[in-house]
Formats: sequence, structure tokens, C-alpha cells
Amino acid sequence: MIADGVEAVGADDGVLRTNASIPDGREDTYPVRRTSTGRRPAGSPVEGGEPPAWWLVHGTGQPRAEAVQWPPAPPSRRFTAAPNDLSTPAEEDERAARRRADLGAALLDRGQLPAINAGIALRRPLVVVGPAGSGRRELAYLIARELGLGRVLRWSVNGRTLLRDGVFDDDQAGFVHALFRPPAGEVADGSLRLGPLATALLARRRPRVLLVEGLDRADVDLPDDLVEVIDGGRIRVPGLLAAAMSAQGAADVATDDPGGVTTLDSNVVQCAEFPIIVISVLDDRELPTALRRRCVRVRSAAPSAQTLRRLLEGRFGPDPRFADLVDRFVARRSAGAGLVVDQLVDLAQLALTGALDGDGGLEVIDAVWAAPADETFPSMP
Repeated sequence: MIADGVEAVGADDGVLRTNASIPDGREDTYPVRRTSTGRRPAGSPVEGGEPPAWWLVHGTGQPRAEAVQWPPAPPSRRFTAAPNDLSTPAEEDERAARRRADLGAALLDRGQLPAINAGIALRRPLVVVGPAGSGRRELAYLIARELGLGRVLRWSVNGRTLLRDGVFDDDQAGFVHALFRPPAGEVADGSLRLGPLATALLARRRPRVLLVEGLDRADVDLPDDLVEVIDGGRIRVPGLLAAAMSAQGAADVATDDPGGVTTLDSNVVQCAEFPIIVISVLDDRELPTALRRRCVRVRSAAPSAQTLRRLLEGRFGPDPRFADLVDRFVARRSAGAGLVVDQLVDLAQLALTGALDGDGGLEVIDAVWAAPADETFPSMP
């Protein structure tokens, strides 16, 4: 049975998609305080009743007050690795991570929540599709903060990225250090370093959150290689590690977390809980069908002017200059400027100092938004 708000599409791609609206005549079973866009203010829980019991993510971006009961995985997504007692690394910049989570909550549409929770429950990656500035990246931070899953691992992909780039960072000059385990308590400095993908797959009791950006720009081989990783929940690390373990029986390796280190006794990294993988793309049609079949699709729309004004007022308080600034932002975005919400927030901060007042306001906007000055609007009031 498919949960309300999630649509199973045809066998041609096998992806789960969110329904953007609730059909007329059907009662909203989890009512929320909505705007014309369906978005909720940051930090607002589902109102008018409890969210469905199977939801882990409520969309607030705030740590859950109660302990999150992690549901068992479907039989096909259960892995055999015994979980290690690995600590959950905190974000290096907690304030920045909190801002990203709050922004993700402000941009979240309530229609996205069923698919987000379906992907987590099914242990399937989330493919978040939408334009720049629609909150694709911020969703990973929202999930990690709300569920207490610690630092978000990030893997930026381009046309030259290979699977091995997500598995390890090999220092050829210093790899010999991996052959001998350092004294107890010391980090394996200069040795083999696991990449973000391999770090996410380390056997833990609770999953890590991995944000993958730019996969739609990758060479065709990388998405195909990821299919095998998703199916098996494991990855092989290179022969250097095998040599280290042959010499010592185990090897201490650095992880993708700052100062992180773990001990491996096999050249296969196998997860105990499949990580929450958020794949952020502009267009998932560039991804192979085999990968899309293994993912849950979440569509993210560009935020409306009303949502943007509410976001600024929630962060800075009411200010009459925000309406004009948002209109300029939406106009440039519609013209293809590719602006993101952080750039709007930056200019709102400057507006409060008076930096945009007078004849020089457009030049400041041009500098921050890196686009030709907009002749459509007069100078800032």
C-alpha cells in the first residue's frame, strides 16, 4: 500500500514521487498551517494533530524533543555488518549547520514530507530535484539536525569524478604509515583516508547523512557504479589497505570527519544501517534508469515571493525594504540569473545597514548577485 502523498510511477523508472497537492474532497489527515504555496514557517511542526506515526522527519529542522525510535529496515535492506561503537561527529560549525537546517525548514513544502520519510523508511537514497535556491542542499542538514545524526558528509561530483574519489583519498607519499598502526590514541596521519562515501558506509547503529551534489553532471560510469554500492551497502577500498592488513591484521585509517579515525580489518567497508543519501540534482533525467529505480524522488520548487518575504521577516524582523528586495530577487531569478536564497539573505543584511539606499544601491546589488544591474526597477528607496 502506498502512503498518502506518495505516488508510485510506472515501471519505466520505478521512482516514488510526491503529490504536490491533496485532491479535492479528501480530508488532510495531517493538517498544517499553510500558505498559498503549501510551505510552513521554519520550526513549525505539523499542526492540528500528530504527524503520521511512521514519519521520522517532521520538517521542523529542530532536534526532536523525544528519542527517535529507529524503525527496522525492510528485509531486503538489512545488512549483516555488526555495528561498531563509533561516536557521532558534531558539525565543525554548529551555527552554520543550524542556519542551513532552519533554511531547509523554511523552504520545505509539506507535500515533500511523505516521500522524504518513505525514502528513509525504505533505506533508499533521496533524489532531490529542483532549481538552484530551492532548498535541495539544506534538506540534508534539516534531516541530520532533526534526527540527531551529527555532521553531514558532503561529496561534490563533477564530470571527472570517479567512484574511488568517494572511497578514499590516497596520499602516495605517506601511505606507508598505513602499514603500521600508530600508538594508541593517535590518528593515522598521512595514511589512507576514507572519502565521504566510504565514511558514510562505516558500520554504525545509526545512519550518517551523505549529501551528494552534481551527480547529474558526472560521467555515465559513476551513477552506474553507485547502483552496486546501493544494492550491497558496501564498498571496496584499495590494495594499499589490503597490504596494511596483510602486515598487521588491521589498519588504522583516517575518515572524512575532521580528526576522525577508525580501524578496519577488511578491505570491504560494509554498513550496518544504510546511510541517508541525499542526491541533489537540477534534472534527474540525466541519471540512468537503474539508479532512479533505487531512489525516492523529491521535487523541490523555487520558493515564492511570499515564502521569501516570510523567511526574511522570520530572521531579521519586519522591514519595509524587504518587499522591494524580494521582488528584485524573483525578477532576476525568473530571468535566469540562478540566484540562491543565501544571496538574498546577504543583501537583506546589507539593506538593514542602509548599504542599498540611494543611487548606489543597484551597484551593490549587482556586486553581490553578480548580474547586470536591473534597469526594470528604480533605485532602492
